[in-house]
Amino acid sequence: MPDHAYSSDPAVQAKLDRLWHLSPGADVLGLDRITRLLARLGDPHRALPPVFHVAGTNGKGSTFAPRWKRRGSAFMFTPARTSSASTSAFASPAG
Repeated sequence: MPDHAYSSDPAVQAKLDRLWHLSPGADVLGLDRITRLLARLGDPHRALPPVFHVAGTNGKGSTFAPRWKRRGSAFMFTPARTSSASTSAFASPAG
């Protein structure tokens, strides 16, 4: 195997070999594969309500924290709230 993953347990090695054969062999950039997968599943994401997912290490609080929780206006939360949209926010581990 190119990544040198090896196990002395034959069952584990069989799984490692199977995973290696499923790999495209190189980094494949773009959304083509996930788009095809979602289509095969019936595009379940289209039935979900609109969601903003804010990820990263810094800046989540100023991006979506409600006005009453932090000083100033939050970039995404306040405009959505003032437009009468249904809004909520969850931050982990703290927000």
